[in-house]
Amino acid sequence: FFHTLAASGSSPDYISTFKWDITSVTFKSAIMQVKFAASIYKRLTGCRIKKINIKFMSEGFLMWAIDIVALTATSQTSDSLPGTVTDWSSSTPFEMLQIAAADLKINTVASTTAGGNAACLREFEIDANVNITEDDYRIAQAGARSGLPVGVLDLGVKMKIAVEGATQMTFMQAGTAASFDATFTAAASRTLRLYVPAFRVQKTLPNISDDMGVYVEVSGKAEYDATAATSFQAVVTTANDPTVSYV
Repeated sequence: FFHTLAASGSSPDYISTFKWDITSVTFKSAIMQVKFAASIYKRLTGCRIKKINIKFMSEGFLMWAIDIVALTATSQTSDSLPGTVTDWSSSTPFEMLQIAAADLKINTVASTTAGGNAACLREFEIDANVNITEDDYRIAQAGARSGLPVGVLDLGVKMKIAVEGATQMTFMQAGTAASFDATFTAAASRTLRLYVPAFRVQKTLPNISDDMGVYVEVSGKAEYDATAATSFQAVVTTANDPTVSYV
């Protein structure tokens, strides 16, 4: 999904930094294979991620929804993945991710700060769409797509926030750029950081219908940040070399 990967470090702390880079013409594709039953496989080539939706929830879950588009699809009677892969199944998976209060930040202010925007956050959602063209069918190509051109990244954000005072009111009305930064820890040397360096929310006023708490849903758009050189970034720390192919 990302244009660039910068790998650094050595075991047990390999650090992989993925960025969406508007100056790059490189966009990765992959081969996928689905096994339905013995001797029944579906091989998908030229696969690209079209959309990613990531939802941070107050219940503690990190929910992902991923849309994948393939260039071609063929039926196979046996496993036909190319190359040699290394079994990573014995490694510690990214499951039961935990996030500490100090690792959730809006505009670098952590949720440990009482009354701050991060401390008032109930949900945060990242909706990334690279606007892939899916109808690139050409003459004499046997009905197969000839390409999956990638468009401009459309990165939307949504928030559910508790309004506790002037900090939230100013945030919803100012129209200035803010950042979102969240780091999840599964275990030692197992972290996932998701970073949106700049986003702006649509100006919103809360509707007050009763004398209970005031909660607001806010939406906005992310934008390119020159300092971070991206509009969306993921940083993964593992004990496994990211330059090796895994299964």
